[in-house]
Amino acid sequence: MRIGLFSEVYYPSIGGVATAITTLKRGLEELGHEVYIITTSYNDFRYCIEDNGHLIRLSGMKSNLYDFRITGPMHHKAFTYLKSLNLDVIHIQTEFGVGMFGKSVAKSLKIPLIHTFHTLYTDDAYLNYVLGGNFKPLTKKAIEKYIKLFCSKSINAITVPSEKTKEILENKYKIKRNIYVISNGIDLEKFNKSNFLESDINSLKKIYGISKNDFILLFAGRVADEKNIDFLIKNHTSIIKKNKHVKLLIAGGGPALDKLKDLVKTLKLEKNVIFTDRIDPKNMNRYYQLGNVFVTASTSETQGLTTVEALASSLPAFCINDDSFKTTVIPNYNGDLFIDNMDYIEKIINIVNNKKLLRQMVLNSRMSVDNYSAKGFASNMIKVYESCKKKR
Repeated sequence: MRIGLFSEVYYPSIGGVATAITTLKRGLEELGHEVYIITTSYNDFRYCIEDNGHLIRLSGMKSNLYDFRITGPMHHKAFTYLKSLNLDVIHIQTEFGVGMFGKSVAKSLKIPLIHTFHTLYTDDAYLNYVLGGNFKPLTKKAIEKYIKLFCSKSINAITVPSEKTKEILENKYKIKRNIYVISNGIDLEKFNKSNFLESDINSLKKIYGISKNDFILLFAGRVADEKNIDFLIKNHTSIIKKNKHVKLLIAGGGPALDKLKDLVKTLKLEKNVIFTDRIDPKNMNRYYQLGNVFVTASTSETQGLTTVEALASSLPAFCINDDSFKTTVIPNYNGDLFIDNMDYIEKIINIVNNKKLLRQMVLNSRMSVDNYSAKGFASNMIKVYESCKKKR
């Protein structure tokens, strides 16, 4: 097949959506399909074609949201080029300018249209990040109406990365047709611990002042308010009172970085909380090797792709008790789920002190994500594409 993937965000942007699209592209190509990425221009914001014609960047402009570019729904030059590609399906990944452009292209060319719903826009943490806490009730209603309108009958199928997201679409947005649950995949070998030299990891540890005696709690991902990273930082005060060698490593950059650095200074945690700032997504796999366990308190995830990456890196995952993690994290097998501050602190201290349990969880972690391969992800998506083509 010749497949067009439309998204506002793509490499070098960071985040789960960009990672999922990169993985899907790789998996589809491994299966012999031809993939074209249609996204926003990153540096000069002008229309351009890269990667031997397989990457189409649309003109756009910066937004107030970190790493997010704005573009309109109409692009004449891009449409003319896409028309010449004879695409079999169009798969849109966002609901804004690029997504609307993808809808119009599919309608004009009369080809199947698939949409993946990635982001919980009405989540309170996400709205706080976008709006600063203003106009939330009005915005929630407007978003619900817009999503329902966007997911109209012109879309042949909708895919979501988790049952949690499917339930939200069905119950909150009242969308009940053709919703397929397909977990986002990753390149498992990229994160396999056995592929890294100990000397390289030790060199990276030296850069961040990580010693042999340190026990590292790793958070990886975009550093934004909706990720609830301040929960991890505030509770770290209690954790180091019980064990001064426990450090929190926050791997990634984002709009909340400066605010969280100020919080660390206020709590006098500079020796026990480490920030890496922005990391090239291509190098992110190296940073997972610095951790002993992975931690997250985010309730805004649709799947929690960084959790899958952590488990693939043989890191047990300790996540807040949210539906997005329940199919990935198995308590006392490859990590655990915590419900509040005290539960988090107790479970972290327990795994720090219980070396036998930690060793067993490390062994279990890698095995628990074998079904998240890029090829498996792409194969499941191809079934949806073929079904839509047949119905069309």
